[in-house]
Amino acid sequence: MLSAVIADAEAASTASLRAVLLASGRVRVVGEARSGAECVKVVAQALPEVLFTDVCMPGLTGPALAEALGGLPRPPLLVFVTAHDEQAIQAFELGAADFLVKDPDLERFGRRVATTLDRLERAVGRRRPRGGVKTGARRATGPGPGLSAPASAQPPLLPVRDARTGVIRILDAHTIVCAERSGRRVDIRTTEGLYSTYYTIAKLADRLSPHGFVLASRSRVINVARISHLVPNGDGSYDAVMDDRARTTVTVSRHHAQWLIQTLQP
Repeated sequence: MLSAVIADAEAASTASLRAVLLASGRVRVVGEARSGAECVKVVAQALPEVLFTDVCMPGLTGPALAEALGGLPRPPLLVFVTAHDEQAIQAFELGAADFLVKDPDLERFGRRVATTLDRLERAVGRRRPRGGVKTGARRATGPGPGLSAPASAQPPLLPVRDARTGVIRILDAHTIVCAERSGRRVDIRTTEGLYSTYYTIAKLADRLSPHGFVLASRSRVINVARISHLVPNGDGSYDAVMDDRARTTVTVSRHHAQWLIQTLQP
């Protein structure tokens, strides 16, 4: 079970979230807080794996709270519980693992919480020590949806048969900027040029995810190491501006942006 602290100034919101979490049978609530200062104190004492917190906590705003928790030896994963959808952008900018929009319909809210718990369990599973692993060490796991596994020391060599000429080229994955579905083929953009291939996006994601690549959407894969900066679009999605000469821009969907932000966390 996940250990969690709930922080919210509104008692009714705390009670609703507590009820949904306990009803899931997947969470153990180890503390509650009503203000930012109390939240930091409770988290430092209880050491939860997850903190569910309102973005606007009295006495300590979201950015200040995130910074304070970042100073802990093992800060919890953050899930911001927001009143409005538009606050999701702020949540991800603060390094949140996910966000939840408050909903008086507990059945509907419970379904949304269940999806969040799926993500949290995968993330916490990568953090938790396993037999023979020292506390604090990260165990190796396969990549979750949109997440890359730890990069290996040597980059893969990707054979690419050019769909137009039939020539087989051997690409160093470090030179790959992104790949995007184009009709029945997939275009792979590298620092040297563009290659139209017969790979599928799923196949590329599977092959390249251990080397720092993530899904940007169902039709796009990007090399995280080649992201120059991210531009929020205002709807939870981001434009990833890559570092190649063309400054290629790849839209990262709202769903996949959650995993990308988590991947970029130190």
